[in-house]
Amino acid sequence: MQKRSIWLIVTIFFVGLILLSGCQTSIQTPSPPLRSPTETIHPTQTLPTETFVPTTIPTQIAAIPTETRQVPERSVFLISWDAARADFIYKLMEDGTLPTFASVLKRGVRAEYAQTIDPSLTAAAHNSMSSGSSPSHTGIVSNAFHLPKDDFYWYRNGFDEVMDNAEPIWVTASKAGLTTAAVFFVGGSPKHEGQLADYTIGYGIRDAYSEQRHVDLEKAEDWETTPQTYSPALSGSFSIKDVGRVYLLVLDSTDDATENYDSVLLNTEKKSDQAINLKQNEWGSMVLLKRSYAGADFLIQEITSKEVTLFHSNVYHNNIAPSDLRDVINQRFGFFPAGPDPYAMGDGWITEDDFIHMLERQSTYMAEVAAWVYDTYHPDLLMTWQDNFDAAGHAFLMVDERQMDYSSEKAAQYADYYRQAGAIADKSLSLMLEAIDLDKTTLIIGGDHGMAPIHSVVYVNTILEQAGLLTLDAQSHVVINKTKAFAVASGGAVHIYINLIGREKEGTVTPEEYPQIQQQIIDLFTNLKDPQTGDPVFERVLPHDQLAPLGLDHPNSGDVFAQANFGYHLNGWRGKNFIFEQADFYGQHGYDSALPEMHTIFIAAGAGIPESGEPIPPVHIIDYAPTIASWLGFQPAPTVDGQPIPSLTQP
Repeated sequence: MQKRSIWLIVTIFFVGLILLSGCQTSIQTPSPPLRSPTETIHPTQTLPTETFVPTTIPTQIAAIPTETRQVPERSVFLISWDAARADFIYKLMEDGTLPTFASVLKRGVRAEYAQTIDPSLTAAAHNSMSSGSSPSHTGIVSNAFHLPKDDFYWYRNGFDEVMDNAEPIWVTASKAGLTTAAVFFVGGSPKHEGQLADYTIGYGIRDAYSEQRHVDLEKAEDWETTPQTYSPALSGSFSIKDVGRVYLLVLDSTDDATENYDSVLLNTEKKSDQAINLKQNEWGSMVLLKRSYAGADFLIQEITSKEVTLFHSNVYHNNIAPSDLRDVINQRFGFFPAGPDPYAMGDGWITEDDFIHMLERQSTYMAEVAAWVYDTYHPDLLMTWQDNFDAAGHAFLMVDERQMDYSSEKAAQYADYYRQAGAIADKSLSLMLEAIDLDKTTLIIGGDHGMAPIHSVVYVNTILEQAGLLTLDAQSHVVINKTKAFAVASGGAVHIYINLIGREKEGTVTPEEYPQIQQQIIDLFTNLKDPQTGDPVFERVLPHDQLAPLGLDHPNSGDVFAQANFGYHLNGWRGKNFIFEQADFYGQHGYDSALPEMHTIFIAAGAGIPESGEPIPPVHIIDYAPTIASWLGFQPAPTVDGQPIPSLTQP
C-alpha cells in the first residue's frame, strides 16, 4: 500500500503541499478530506461531567423574536448531497435502496438533472450553489488556486476562502430580516467573516491526524480504582502530537482460569471511572482536549498480553458560531466526528467496513445536528451538507479493468459498499425529516456535481518541469527565479499560472514573452497522450481570455485552464520523474460540467411544490439561490447569475 503522503497527494483539493521559494521553506498543513462500516450501532461517548454546560438553551442564541423580522409563508430546508450523480441516485431510488428519497419525491418533483459549474469541484460548486453566482463572481475557481499576492509556489484552499464579489443566500436573507442557518455547508464557517448565517456550524477543525498504534504493555501501576480482572492488569500509553497522552488499562474479564485479556480501558488520565471500555473490534469515542472539546474515535483491533493494536481517527473539535451554540452542540451531541478515512484505508490501518462505519458515524451526527437546529431555532432558511456519495464514490467506484486491483468480484463488492453508503444517506435524510413539516417547509434535495471512474494519475507539474518551464531544487522545492509556470490541480481540472513580471511578486516572464509561454503550455497539455492507448488526456485546454463562457473569467483563474477526459486524476505534486501512474483510488470529478457523469440531482418537495410524476427540465445549481429568494420573498444579490426555476416559481 502506498504511504499516507501519497494519499494526501491523491485528494489534492483537501490537502496542502510543502511549498518553498529559494532557500525559504513555507509549509501549508495537509488536510484530510471533508470532505466518514456497515454497523448501525454508533460509538459510545464518554463526556467528562466537569466539561458539561447548562442544559438550557442560552437566551442570547434563542430564536429571533418575530416582531423584529420578516416571517415568510414557508421556510426552506436545503440538503446538498456531495457527488450525488444523477443517474446513480435516481436508479437507487427506483430499486429500493433509497426509500426515503423516493417518498420525498412523491410529495414533489425532480429535475431531469442539475448541471453544475466548471470545474465540477466541491468548494467551487458549493460557493456557486449558495450564492447563485458563477466562479467569475465568487472567485472560488477550484478546490485550490493561486493568488498573485502570494509567493508563486503557494496556493489557497478553496474551502477556506471567502467569496470575492458575491454572497451566500443566507447572508442576503439575513439582511432581509429572515433567520438563517448554515449547518456544515461548504462556505459556511465562523472563520468566513462577512459570510455568517445567524447560526453557523462549520465542518470541524482538525487537531491531529489519525494513526494506527501498537502499544506495548507492562504490569499496571498507579491506576486508580482498577476494575476486577482475572489476570494481572496491564497498562501502556501513547502520545498524540499536539493533543496529549492516552493511557490504556488492559483487563481479563472472564473467570475461566485462563489468561484471556479482552478489555481495554482508555483515558487521558490513569483513572478507570471516566474511561471508555472496549472489547476487540469495538469502536468508542473519547474527549481528548477538554478546553476545546476535541475528541477522536477509537477502534481496538487486537489484544494480547504483549501489546494492543488500535486505530484512532483524526482528532476534531466543533467549529460553531455563536460560541454559546457551540457549547450546546458539544453537550448534546459531542465533538465533531472524523469522517471516513481514505488515508487509513490506503495504509491498511482500517478495512472497508471500518470506512463505512466512520461514514455512518459522521453522517448521522451531522443529520441529527441539522435536525435539532431546525427544530429548535426555526430558521426561515437552513442549508446543510452530507458527504456519503462523494466519500463512497472516490473510494469504491471500481468499474474499469484499468483500475488498480480490478476484478469482477471486487467490483461487485465495492458496488455494495456504495449502496451501503446510499442506505446510510437515506437514514440520515429520515432523521432530518423528523424535524420538518412539509406542509410548512419546502425541502430541496440537491447535489453539487457527479462522479466518474478514474484509472490514472497525471502529474501536471512534471509536464512543465520536463518542458523547462518549472525548475526544482534537489528537495523538489520551486526555484522561483528560474521558473516560468506552475500548476495547481484539483481532481479533473488544473489551473496553470505564468510567473508574469508585474503581477507575480518574483516574476520571470516579461509581457512580451507571455503569449509564447502561454501557447507553449496550451500545446503541451493539448498534445499529451496516454502512453497505453494513445488517447488524448485533456478534453479542453483554454487560455484565460476564453474562460468567460465557463464562468471562470476571474483573476484567480490560471493563465491556462484545462480539464481532463474521464479516467485521469490531475495531481500537482512536484519532483516526479514520470508523468503517468496508476491511480490507487477509484472516483473523481472536476470534469466538463456538461457531461452526464457530472450531472447531479434536484428534488423539491413540500410547501408550494406541485406533486408531479414527470421530471421538470434540467436546472442549474446557480438557480437554487434565486429560486429560494423568490419563495421567501426577498430580492437576491445583484451578483446572482442564476435564474428562478420557472416551473417552481411562476403561477
